[in-house]
Amino acid sequence: MRTAIDLPDEHLPSGAFYGTFIEHWPAALAALSMPHSGIVMAESDARLMAGCAEHRVVTSGMFSAPLVSWVEQVVQRWDEGAFFRLGGRSFVVPGRPPVPIRRVDTALQLLSMPGDRAARMAARCVLAGRPLWLFARQWRAMAYHEEFRLVVRNRRVTAASQLHHQQCFAELPAVASEVARRIVAFSARLGEALHLNDVVADVWMPVRADTRDELVELNPLMSITGKALLDTAVTGEHRAALHFRRPDGAVGHAPLPMAPDDQFNVHKSAA
Repeated sequence: MRTAIDLPDEHLPSGAFYGTFIEHWPAALAALSMPHSGIVMAESDARLMAGCAEHRVVTSGMFSAPLVSWVEQVVQRWDEGAFFRLGGRSFVVPGRPPVPIRRVDTALQLLSMPGDRAARMAARCVLAGRPLWLFARQWRAMAYHEEFRLVVRNRRVTAASQLHHQQCFAELPAVASEVARRIVAFSARLGEALHLNDVVADVWMPVRADTRDELVELNPLMSITGKALLDTAVTGEHRAALHFRRPDGAVGHAPLPMAPDDQFNVHKSAA
């Protein structure tokens, strides 16, 4: 049985895959995210990072002078610190939570140990002859219960889930309806700014009232994209809903308050 976001990968156009990378975001979409600065990595730097696959580590002193110079500039840009990532993949790995980076040596150490997934993405870009972009973003202290994954079909959010789906957050059940309302409000802006029709979007919806909701990243709508709690989103009962884990471990649902003609099954376009 297909789930809410399963699509045959072999039919996914390359533009739909690489188009989710930050370097391809139009200005209106980037404006929904946190401030950032990007650079195209020199081929020597890209190959160096690609060589870190299978958990290999390179010496940080081997990176090119232009890359090091750019790092020196961006680590001083924001008082909060910076978060580094590739355009299409973060450097987050299990057991190594992200931290704000304010020092050049810390940033270069991260680039020399990007993690297997990021290294493989670098290798993929190198082999495809595509530029590898590195980004520094203004740091955001995101609590796990503030991160959500949205399924977008035809530029409309059709289902949503807490991103860290294996955990129970005591805060979520009480605020699920309010979060669902915020998701719908954000999805209207997201749909207008998107350059792709079908994506999976991760968003940050902070508890603090003085902090805006922001787009974190886009992923292609394909079967290997992490589904969070949306494995169950295949029936009308679960359509247009925010999925969250209740304290007893069961999956709860908060309807997304959309217009009547938007209340279609999350499985509709794949039927």
